[in-house]
Amino acid sequence: MTSTADQTPLKVFISYSHRDEALKKELEEHLALLKRLNKVQIWQDRAIDAGDEWNEQIRQALDAADIILLLVTSRFINSDFCFSKEMNRAMTRHGQGTARVIPVVMAPCSWQKAAFAKLQVLPTDGKPVTEWSNRDSAFLNVTEGITRVVDKLYGPVIEDDGGWSTPPAVKTAEQDGWSDPPAVASTSSSSPSNEAVEAVPQSKTQKRLALFQLLSDIPGPTFDSIVYALNVPPPLMPPPMAPQGQRVPALLNWAQSPVGCGLDELEAVINTVVKAP
Repeated sequence: MTSTADQTPLKVFISYSHRDEALKKELEEHLALLKRLNKVQIWQDRAIDAGDEWNEQIRQALDAADIILLLVTSRFINSDFCFSKEMNRAMTRHGQGTARVIPVVMAPCSWQKAAFAKLQVLPTDGKPVTEWSNRDSAFLNVTEGITRVVDKLYGPVIEDDGGWSTPPAVKTAEQDGWSDPPAVASTSSSSPSNEAVEAVPQSKTQKRLALFQLLSDIPGPTFDSIVYALNVPPPLMPPPMAPQGQRVPALLNWAQSPVGCGLDELEAVINTVVKAP
């Protein structure tokens, strides 16, 4: 889990036709809680200062986004810039796995053969927002879908309680403040490349400590294979060049989070990867 005080918000880019400004503002209002919890930071081209290179500013923001929302209407599809430039670049990044694209069908239009049609669209079943009898219910449906994606990328957010009842939050590689955990005495002299964990204590705390020691001794390439096998969200995992003392706690914290695999599954993957020829 990530605390509201420590996390870096995910960058959200909204691609829309300026003729749909009113719909975009309604959506932003419904995303207000995500912004207040510091889960997302929304970029919009209205923030570009006069005189700035407009296209370049948009391209940079689009390339930096973690989540890209496509506000689909006939006006969006009719816009060469939205459909041919922003949407195509967004789909390229989605295909590369460097961003998540979420199409939001705002108004009735023919979109089913567009490149983004293969993705999971919002609202549910692609029913346009303007076709719902209650507009707030439509936007709630959209917001819940976006929140699910945010939680998968970041993990559920908890309110900051001053450190009384919550453990330190996992931080991304871009943040300062990493600290190595206290050293744990080795439970075995055997190299992890030759021997996996045969039996770990049943206590979660003891199991975490045992897995911490094991992971700390595992070579970088093997550790990367474990991270890849578990499909850990990139925002929660320091990069390969980061010290092992940062990457190991991050992996353990993710594994024990509500969206993580759990320590048992982590142990099983370690055993599989370490024993692989």
